[in-house]
Amino acid sequence: MFHGAGAGGNERPADPPTLWDIKASMTHPSVSHQPVLREECVHLLCPRPGYYYIDCTLGLGSHTRAILEAAPGTTLVAFDRDADSIALATAALSDLAPRLATRCADFKEWRRFDMPSMPFGGCLIDLGLSSYQLEGSGRGFSFLRDEPLDMRMDARTGPTAAELLNEEPREELERIFRDLGEVRFWRRLARAIVDRRRARTFRTTADLVDAVRSVAGRGRTHHPATLPFMALRIAVNGELEGLGVFLREAASELAPGGRIVVISYHSLEDRIVKQTFREMARVTVDYQILTKKPVVAGEDERRRNPRSRSAKLRALARTAEGEGREEEGAR
Repeated sequence: MFHGAGAGGNERPADPPTLWDIKASMTHPSVSHQPVLREECVHLLCPRPGYYYIDCTLGLGSHTRAILEAAPGTTLVAFDRDADSIALATAALSDLAPRLATRCADFKEWRRFDMPSMPFGGCLIDLGLSSYQLEGSGRGFSFLRDEPLDMRMDARTGPTAAELLNEEPREELERIFRDLGEVRFWRRLARAIVDRRRARTFRTTADLVDAVRSVAGRGRTHHPATLPFMALRIAVNGELEGLGVFLREAASELAPGGRIVVISYHSLEDRIVKQTFREMARVTVDYQILTKKPVVAGEDERRRNPRSRSAKLRALARTAEGEGREEEGAR
């Protein structure tokens, strides 16, 4: 049986904390958070009354609000691994509570949860971090703040970023920085981390930034810690694991005309999404790629929200009964 917001057994934390005073600049989630490609997401998802949708990464709830407001009569199930984000977004979306259910879990575990007894209209996956996680969580997601090196989206479980840096062998650190971050100086950085931790353990983001600076060199267009931080965050949270499997599972459950919309922020994520969509569209006429090339933010949005500069949006639809496999954009 499907339960609405606030229900669902032990997947929701009991008595979530009040977080409105975390940062002076974050007195209300909607004030500081700028959702990436919001209008484009809603247009491609095309929510319809009488269907349910999944927001796989609730964050501060801006995309969720846009979807629900675009189509009265829809129901939405929102997933997020971050219990604090769930608490903030639930409060911000209280006016939409009758049509919204939240689940404090990884969206890739969706099949263990009850869903509404309605046709599945589609899902949105925004694979980026929320403003709260970067600016207010205090978990070390950003190298611009000196915070504890945690980086866990779900603070209840799993090793922290500091524990990985202090305990993993050099070979595993090399793999993380090379394969998950495509860091050019991956070998030197892994060696520097191992050398440093012999004298003192890694505790804060400043410790990792210092290690990066010691080996990064000059002449870069972005901060040298950008990719190492991203790689470590992906490793801590297993962000790429099972993404392709989820896309296939979700697509198989779509009602005719249903859609999957994904926003990725780096080449590894985008590659998984692109290849999975192409494989599904190639092997069966049931699926249609809606984006010949990834949709990117326009100049105005990139100026307002620098985080949108690396965003790439791709969309896939399940064809309506009787339709052919005409694509809006051939591959």
